[in-house]
Amino acid sequence: MAEYALAVKPDLVVIDAGLAVTTHGPDDGLAVPLGVLLVAEDMVAADLVSVALLRHACLDVDRVPGRPGRPFWLEDPRVSVWQAPVVARAVELEVGAFAREQVVVDGYRVAPQLLSAVERTLDG
Repeated sequence: MAEYALAVKPDLVVIDAGLAVTTHGPDDGLAVPLGVLLVAEDMVAADLVSVALLRHACLDVDRVPGRPGRPFWLEDPRVSVWQAPVVARAVELEVGAFAREQVVVDGYRVAPQLLSAVERTLDG
């Protein structure tokens, strides 16, 4: 996506996070419900929040550590979501948000505990 963003600058990014696939995604694996529709003006910010949502799904909903088919960085809260490969590459190419201050989360009709988990993940 990072290389794609060099050529195409979308006005709107929409990610369906109704279900998060916590293993072997995107076509196969364990899906957990999140019930979120993510809308953003920045592709990197959208990726950051989607990674934070996915980490929440792995750590707080599907609490089985070390599930096969799950990247280690999703389960290790010491690894910042900014280090997720898709995000790190986009930041390197400077195609979108590159600092926490540029990512504003407005949790319209999102469960407060989910919103709080996403904010903590982005800050960490």
